[in-house]
Amino acid sequence: MEERGEGHTADSQPSLEAAATDESTSLWVWGTWRQVGLITLGLAVWAFAYVIGLTYNLLVLTLWSGPLVLFVSRQRHKKQGELAPPLWRRRSPIHVLQFVNFALFWTLVGVAMAPAPINIQFSPAGHVYAVVSLCAGAAVLAGSGAVPRRRASVAINLVAIVGSLWFALQLGRVHMTLSNAVKLSVPLEGQWYVLHGGPSLLYNHHYSTPAQRHALDLAAVQETTQDVDTEGLEGFLAYGATVRSPATGRVATVIGNLPDQPLGSADPNNPAGNYVTIDMGEGRFVLLAHLREGSVAVKTGDPVEPGDLIGEVGNSGNTSEPHLHIQIQDAPTFEEASRTWPLSFPRVLRAGADLLSETHAVPRRDDRLSAEESRGAPAAED
Repeated sequence: MEERGEGHTADSQPSLEAAATDESTSLWVWGTWRQVGLITLGLAVWAFAYVIGLTYNLLVLTLWSGPLVLFVSRQRHKKQGELAPPLWRRRSPIHVLQFVNFALFWTLVGVAMAPAPINIQFSPAGHVYAVVSLCAGAAVLAGSGAVPRRRASVAINLVAIVGSLWFALQLGRVHMTLSNAVKLSVPLEGQWYVLHGGPSLLYNHHYSTPAQRHALDLAAVQETTQDVDTEGLEGFLAYGATVRSPATGRVATVIGNLPDQPLGSADPNNPAGNYVTIDMGEGRFVLLAHLREGSVAVKTGDPVEPGDLIGEVGNSGNTSEPHLHIQIQDAPTFEEASRTWPLSFPRVLRAGADLLSETHAVPRRDDRLSAEESRGAPAAED
């Protein structure tokens, strides 16, 4: 009996070690079919949003709804016994690594999204609320790994790693210096707000389209883009504003007979609406788009200098409100363009207060352009 007992004890020791090893390795799982399906669906939605320039909108929805989805999901996993002890009670190395991975990803999302809301679409208090709520959503999701599921999904962690790299790239793009930017003068009078612009899809919905990648959408502002006491297109401060040539060149294309779209309507068949392009030489053409019907004051072949009258801001084409779309492209017509160059302007104001550059700078969303002292800027310097 004793020999059998000793043999049983000796045989049981490897079994215990194997069980411990199995428990450690079982913490990893490549992913259930449901997880793989949800990841595939999520990536498909992301790709679609990227192509149509709505990545920012998708991220806002994710950060605002994500904490609620996380709470409901954790409650379901708790009932099913799928939750591991919180990290502050039991620190499994695998769960700690997963926590760091998730925290890094959602922190980068929060940092990238904090300056992304379009300031003038909110009241001052509303803008603060929007930024705080986005950051709060990112913070909650960043801490999601602190109460993990028992088994860590390899697939989900790989998605988080790739996502962290993507957001780090976007943040790097926003702050990098664009050496190939073309210098222009501001084509409008007064101070104008950059609705969309910058070298990242997070701040510029044009960025996913090579033919519009470095375009800017400019709107006239005081506190908002709209005069609340006036209805219709005339209620927008940009509507009817004078558009002037931003460069020296020769008019290459003129389209000026398309109707201005009433609010709530658009013309997807003529996305640029009424527009003028100016040949700057060296294969570069300045496009000024969404001009007011009948306002174009130049014709094909006319020479122009910075400050010469071109027309007025309108609401023609595929547009949601009166604004000026400007870009430098590689073709005389909008339809033929296949690439663009970054634009550089003097007197770019960041956050509407401090002068960003006394010479020239590449603006991004939420910046303001001031036409003061901007006339006569070099036409086509890199």
